[in-house]
Amino acid sequence: MGLLAALGCASGDPHSNVGGQTGEESFGCLTTSTETLPLSETTRLGFSGDDMLALVQGESTATFTWSDSSQTLATVSVTVTDSTVEIRDNEWKAPQDGREIGTPDCEDTLAVEAELTFVTDDGAFDESFDVVLVSETQDRVQVYVAYEVTDIEGNYEVTEVNTTERRVRLFWTLTFDAQGLSGSIDGQAEDVAGNSPDGTVSAEGFDIGMFGEE
Repeated sequence: MGLLAALGCASGDPHSNVGGQTGEESFGCLTTSTETLPLSETTRLGFSGDDMLALVQGESTATFTWSDSSQTLATVSVTVTDSTVEIRDNEWKAPQDGREIGTPDCEDTLAVEAELTFVTDDGAFDESFDVVLVSETQDRVQVYVAYEVTDIEGNYEVTEVNTTERRVRLFWTLTFDAQGLSGSIDGQAEDVAGNSPDGTVSAEGFDIGMFGEE
């Protein structure tokens, strides 16, 4: 199974806090408290876990366009693995290094655990992830996944950047709404200067592809 990177804020970037010092404390819209309810129960956000799941359960397909403009078909399947929904109270936490990046509003969200598979017809990806489905409203569900490139089950190989002695991760961003499935995959190659816990990290991002309506 894959590793999930899901921030408390549904609009957050799963790798927004990468860089700076290794071991740096996370920042962004972070969950400060939670409450658990049955999927069928309407929450204080005005909708239930079952309401949000109506958008995602089952199988969805979308045309996947690689960064070189070639295309293949992507199939995404979602299976809920829990009978409860988590209500997340989210609050903004600023970076500890003094950076000024504003103080955005952080909406509370619903979160449901699930298994997600992502398969492309060209064989590049044949992946299965344990994920958390996150929703601010019942008509839009988002998923963020971070995955080590060495764990990829498909035949995808990084050609976009030099990977020698670098840690490479891939990031899936998926959105389910009334228009269907959309999203993107991008990558990040990291260099670490020094072996100490506070060694400086530099990262090079690269585009892999997009699918659906953006």
